Amino acid sequence: MTHGLAPLVSAFPAIANVFVVLDGERVVSAVHALISALYAPYRDGIHEDSSYLDLAHVACKLAQAPNVERDYSYLKTALTVLMTAVEQGTAPPSSLEPLAEMANNAIPEDAKLTHLLTQLGVLLSSYGLGGAPLKDKED
Repeated sequence: MTHGLAPLVSAFPAIANVFVVLDGERVVSAVHALISALYAPYRDGIHEDSSYLDLAHVACKLAQAPNVERDYSYLKTALTVLMTAVEQGTAPPSSLEPLAEMANNAIPEDAKLTHLLTQLGVLLSSYGLGGAPLKDKED
């Protein structure tokens, strides 16, 4: 198991072993939330929309947690997975709602993350779910 998860742990060393409490009682690791969302479209039967919502909640909580080292690589990966799933129709647009507050926050030290947050704002606005998008600093 350790060997199989090594790429995730090395990609997200500050967050790989962090757990988040969801719904007041469920404990979910950052890696579990990401893997579940990645594989949600390939599960037999009905897609588990909750996997995407869990990833959005975990990413949001980790981005706001004062006691967690900032690991923008995880947030960038989570945003990319979630936005791609919504754009491809495998995740409902509502799974982006927990991230709406972040959509208007620039991250000056990470231009790629700021770009992704701008894209998130545009996507949320297109579904009537979020605030006005930022002007992309890369333009």
